Amino acid sequence: MRKEKTSDFWYRIIDLTEGMESSERVDHIKDICGVEQGTVSRWKTGPKLPGRKNLRILCHHFKVNMDWLELGVGDPYIARDDDPFIRFMWKYVDRLSDDDKDDVQASVKHKALRYRQKLSRGSSP
Repeated sequence: MRKEKTSDFWYRIIDLTEGMESSERVDHIKDICGVEQGTVSRWKTGPKLPGRKNLRILCHHFKVNMDWLELGVGDPYIARDDDPFIRFMWKYVDRLSDDDKDDVQASVKHKALRYRQKLSRGSSP
C-alpha cells in the first residue's frame, strides 16, 4: 500500500481544523472554496497549492495571514491591531452600550452568514 505524502500547506490546514476527521476536513475546505474534491486532494498532497483567490478565501475564513498559510512564514493569526478595519471598529464599538454591542454582533453574524452563502454559490468575495 502506497502512503500519500502530505504537503506542508495541508499540515497548516490540519492545525486550523483541529478535531475534524480527514474526510470532513476535505469537505469543509471544498465547501469554503467552492472547488471539487480532487482539487482539495491535490492541495493535500502537493505540490499544487491553492491559487491566490482561494488562498484569500481561506485566509479570510480562518482569519490567518496569507504568508503563514501559503509558506508557513510568520505568525498565523492576524493581530487585531494590524487590521485597519478592526482598529476602526474597536474605536467605536467600545463606546457602545451592551445592548448596542449585541445588536452590532448580531448584524455582523448575519452579514458573515450571507457572505458565506454567497461564496458557497460560487460568487467572488
